[in-house]
Amino acid sequence: MSCPQCSKLSRELAGAREMLGLLDGDVAADVIRRRFKLSLMDARILMRLYAAAGRPVQFWALEQELQVESRAGLKVHISHIRRSLGGDFVETARDVGYRLSPVGRARIYQAINERREVACAS
Repeated sequence: MSCPQCSKLSRELAGAREMLGLLDGDVAADVIRRRFKLSLMDARILMRLYAAAGRPVQFWALEQELQVESRAGLKVHISHIRRSLGGDFVETARDVGYRLSPVGRARIYQAINERREVACAS
């Protein structure tokens, strides 16, 4: 039996997979990695934030789900994302976690849909 929080996360991830259509999590992260020239871990962080649909993802959840070594390690990845994509891409929810800004969500959505259109045209 899973805890209520784990069940909630599973539902969020399932919803994100459904929104992505043909792209599963690893493929979508690879699309984001290539499109924005990020590390795979940075791309996975962005995909997890995208899956939360604008809600903050708690620090501990990101650390556990993505197996980031520490809070400091997570901050390094977020810092790299902000340097690469702009400071307005990821927002900090003070004392809670991180979330994608509306600008970040729109750019991720656009990158995923561009990939989908290319795959469908083939």
